[in-house]
Amino acid sequence: MLKKKVIQLGLFDKEICEVEDKGVRYILRRNPIRAEELARSRRERIEKVIQFSRKQNQYLADHPRANQHVAIKKVWELESRLKVIDFLHTTAKDRHITVEEYEDYLAEIAELDGCYVLKTDLAAGVAPKEIVHDRYKDLTQVETAFRTMKTGYLEMRPIYVRKESRTRGHAFVVMLAYRLYLKLKKAWRDFDITVEEGLKQLSTHCAIENVINGEISFLSIPAPRRNIHQLYSALGIVPPTTLPKQMVNVVTRRKLQSRRK
Repeated sequence: MLKKKVIQLGLFDKEICEVEDKGVRYILRRNPIRAEELARSRRERIEKVIQFSRKQNQYLADHPRANQHVAIKKVWELESRLKVIDFLHTTAKDRHITVEEYEDYLAEIAELDGCYVLKTDLAAGVAPKEIVHDRYKDLTQVETAFRTMKTGYLEMRPIYVRKESRTRGHAFVVMLAYRLYLKLKKAWRDFDITVEEGLKQLSTHCAIENVINGEISFLSIPAPRRNIHQLYSALGIVPPTTLPKQMVNVVTRRKLQSRRK
């Protein structure tokens, strides 16, 4: 796009900029923090190659029978692995390896550090550039949501169901659970605690069985500890002090004894 002169490099800034060409809108921005990260990472990788080449030079000096071609090949392999081979010109002469930087090319690459372009065909009246940019940033939250549902605490794994309706039901329940997860995360955002850790703490708040005449009459709920009370308060929940007895038998379709065989 720069070569076609659709956009200019000077348009990339911390502030969001917009360019329109043939009905297509381009939202431009430069993230200074990301730019620093990329520049630092590139410099660290280049320095690793330079340090490694010095070690190879020392090895060649200490071992007269060492092969110069083998030494420089190791440097090239490191450059390729660190993805800096395009930035460096590495040669070997008289058993000495020299690593030179393509300074002009590095300067050109550095100008694009932290720059990104969002392309959309939505009209400006429908979605201003700020809205388009905000929705792009929300994609990270979508990625986090899928990671939480698939491999995190909720663990959406419909591998034990075969029918389509049951698979859909499983996914629906996980989505409802994720909404509760978000509510807990928002309510506990001021605490130095994850949702998983908070639920684990709440699970320690148990009931006490009160036995009268040999039978469980009711359940009493002791006062929660301070940390648990704070979690309840953040959710606007006041736990009861007593609960009636409820003798419920949970029956699975497949008996546990058959699973253990």
